[in-house]
Amino acid sequence: MNLNYLLKMNKKIITLIICLLTTLTTLKAQNAKVVITLKNGDTIMGYGKIKSDYLKYRINRNEKSVKIHFSKLERVKIYYTGETTNYVYLKVKNEEKYKVLEEVETGNVNLYKLSKQVYSPGYMGSNGNIGSVGFSGGYSYNINSFYVKKNGETEAIHLASNELFSKNFKEEASEYFKDCPQLVLKIQNKELKKRDLIEIIEFYNHQCN
Repeated sequence: MNLNYLLKMNKKIITLIICLLTTLTTLKAQNAKVVITLKNGDTIMGYGKIKSDYLKYRINRNEKSVKIHFSKLERVKIYYTGETTNYVYLKVKNEEKYKVLEEVETGNVNLYKLSKQVYSPGYMGSNGNIGSVGFSGGYSYNINSFYVKKNGETEAIHLASNELFSKNFKEEASEYFKDCPQLVLKIQNKELKKRDLIEIIEFYNHQCN
């Protein structure tokens, strides 16, 4: 078997695995139970999934799905296996478009998350031996962006993400939580870091103001 054939087979196998994982994720989302809260307070129960800025849902599993824009919704609660997740539609500061965000923590300040799956393809390169070539398979990973919004604020603010090159968290968080000096001190002395974001939100909600 020549090298080119092996490389082509590896790429096909990786592509097939990604397609299977995507299909399983989609099927799971289609079968998820949802509780939809409209802007007027009415609720609808059914099954659905989020697709961009829309929710596709059906009252019964054997019905044709209906698409509704998130601007008409107050929130959507989705019952995944073993957990419940709320989604809201918010304006983000310094961005034109609204975003569908997952609600992580609530209180005097709310924490939201937006997850985006990114696929990195395989690459060809030297494997350390002269005249030889190696192949590294592709992989996928999630980029998680976190947003905060205090009660009374009309826009959410992007505070942190797990991207390699992102804003200075200590500086941004200290500015946003400046009305709570004891929390800012913990951030400044690195007692609480970006990885402790949920703990930071909980501290603000229970110890500040």
